[in-house]
Amino acid sequence: MQLKIVADKEKYRFYYCVDGEQNVLLGSGLTAGLSTEGTVPMSFTGTYIGMFAENGSSAFQEFQVNYVLPDE
Repeated sequence: MQLKIVADKEKYRFYYCVDGEQNVLLGSGLTAGLSTEGTVPMSFTGTYIGMFAENGSSAFQEFQVNYVLPDE
């Protein structure tokens, strides 16, 4: 299984893929809600995204980050 996150200024979109070809949208979330800057001034350190397992165990074989800058 592959997991994919696509982000822009407004949203994070979360996808998964099991066949290596078709990404299936799991859901999305607004980027603004992931920062504490709105409640504590001058506290923004960036958004951290990672993998974890809950209520069980998992093995991650690879983690890769690809940055693609949008056309301006």
